[in-house]
Amino acid sequence: MGLLQNIFGSKATPQPRTKIIRASYDAAKTHDQNRRHWANADYLSADSAGRAEIRKILRSRSRYEFENNPYARGIAHTMANYVIGQGPRLQVLTESVDANREIEKLFNRWAQATKLAQKLRTSRISKVISGDVLLQIINNPAIELQGLPGLDINLIEADQLETPWSMMNDLSVIDGIRLDSYGNPVEYLIVSHPGDSKYMSIQDVTRLPAENVIHIFTPDRPGQHRGIPELAAALETFAQLRRYMQAVLSAAERAAEVSMYFKTDSPPGEGAQVADDGTELGSLPAIEPRRNEAVFLPEGWEPFQLKAEQPTAEFSATVHQYLSEIGRVMQIPAMIVTGDASNHNFASGRLDYQAFLKMIDVERTDYSAHLDRIFDMWVTYGSVAGIAPLGNLSERIPHQWYWPGIEHVDELKAANAARVRIESGQSSIATEQARSGYDWEEQQIQQAACLGMTVEEYRKRLADKLLGTVAQTQNVTEDNDETQN
Repeated sequence: MGLLQNIFGSKATPQPRTKIIRASYDAAKTHDQNRRHWANADYLSADSAGRAEIRKILRSRSRYEFENNPYARGIAHTMANYVIGQGPRLQVLTESVDANREIEKLFNRWAQATKLAQKLRTSRISKVISGDVLLQIINNPAIELQGLPGLDINLIEADQLETPWSMMNDLSVIDGIRLDSYGNPVEYLIVSHPGDSKYMSIQDVTRLPAENVIHIFTPDRPGQHRGIPELAAALETFAQLRRYMQAVLSAAERAAEVSMYFKTDSPPGEGAQVADDGTELGSLPAIEPRRNEAVFLPEGWEPFQLKAEQPTAEFSATVHQYLSEIGRVMQIPAMIVTGDASNHNFASGRLDYQAFLKMIDVERTDYSAHLDRIFDMWVTYGSVAGIAPLGNLSERIPHQWYWPGIEHVDELKAANAARVRIESGQSSIATEQARSGYDWEEQQIQQAACLGMTVEEYRKRLADKLLGTVAQTQNVTEDNDETQN
């Protein structure tokens, strides 16, 4: 048997065949129906897709809509008013209550002197229409003369942050930002505004150290170094809405302007009425009827008026749909974009509001991080200048930011919900006051003063009100246990 196997060979073990998997996505297929739709899709990086010439076009068109479109302007200001509002409030958290109050009062005076809230609102509007904005931290002697830390904030528009021609071949510079080997900004290159009358093609470049600059923008993709206007995705929709409304207006105007037409069933030259001079009545010039005057027409002629067919019954629904699509760009519900909640009840209004409120929380978290940098430098300025109570501080001051609260539609329901959360232990007075944008300690101090109590007495009374039932039940239970024993 072994000899036969050597002669004829052993039977080979069958090898498994490799299965070729052919998978695909319908969205990855290109055919006649979708070829034109995906014609402009690209594979560019974030910086290449948002290169300087593209951002320039988007900025100019976004600003045009902002300046001429009431909805675009309203959206930008709504974002600033909701996110920033009257501005953040500082709460210092050191162990000294008196020092906390002094630092908070000093910062509040400084914020008013430098118009901090207004500058933050302007920066938020700039994100909508320009994509990004720079906050340059500078020294302002005029602020120091008021007995305040001399730190101030200068806003720089996105157009001024660009790479000059002399540095185009410098690979460490991307769109006006010099980066180190780890991708961290080292300095920002600022030129005069290209749209200014004093702009010159050959100009000096101001190099701002990165530690003195806060670059505000929303990176939507990894590796993105410059911001795109938030209105960019809605610009075409704005244009469509503008054309639609103008077409409706033009049709309505034409129907309203023409008072009356005259028509006849007789074709010209075949039985048409002819005047004594041989002129066909169908060729007569326009006649302006006088008021309270009867007009007699020849046989076969009759008057009629154009019917106003625009706007149609679907006009409001169409405009509302356009504005809903525009609002989704920044997660703003249609009832806020339009300023009309007549189609909502209480529940649907609150539900539509949730995504918008979540977006505001995220935005405020980002701004709080920027404010932390500003506050740390503010403390340094005040400490160096020896301004009380900031003089000789060597450690970072613990603190947090309170943002303006957003009013509830039904204040009674909101108050009852807050009470239930506090009484059930799901929340605290500090947390509920923070939702309204208040410092809980400051509120209790003011309330105690209004009632003529000490803060300790007021807090005891408040605790009895919140936990009195629980405390009484506990006492009764303990008495019953002692009696049984």
